[in-house]
Amino acid sequence: MDSVAPMAAPLDRLLQYLPGAWSLARTIEDDRLGKGRFDGKAVFTPNAESGWFCEESGELAISTWRGGGYRRWLYRRDGDGLVILYPDGQALLHRFDFSSGAERARHTHTCAQDRYHAVFTLCHNGGFTLNYGVVGPAKRYRLHTAYAPCG
Repeated sequence: MDSVAPMAAPLDRLLQYLPGAWSLARTIEDDRLGKGRFDGKAVFTPNAESGWFCEESGELAISTWRGGGYRRWLYRRDGDGLVILYPDGQALLHRFDFSSGAERARHTHTCAQDRYHAVFTLCHNGGFTLNYGVVGPAKRYRLHTAYAPCG
């Protein structure tokens, strides 16, 4: 009988249920633009390179601006970690290390003078959150995103 290593269990649970549609609710706190929201869905589709494309779509409202929004990422398992890549699959955005068995992992991505501090949390309800604190010479904002499986 196969057993799941206890340390990998939280990440294994998420990846087992990742393919499919998820609702997403994102709050935005931007020091320049003010508060906002992005509400929509994230669809995780398996790809041939043992990962999942994540396509987020929905409605964005920030300050007085309203309109549609769309993002695409590539999620992959990397040992006991989860990596999020740009859609081309080459450039790394984040690597979250879950090897300790914890349900929360952190990573900071540096892009020129900007820092993207991210926290990925696996929730007991089967969902997950991805929270950002972004700082740089021309930006300072926080994103709080909750993902919940649809259906």
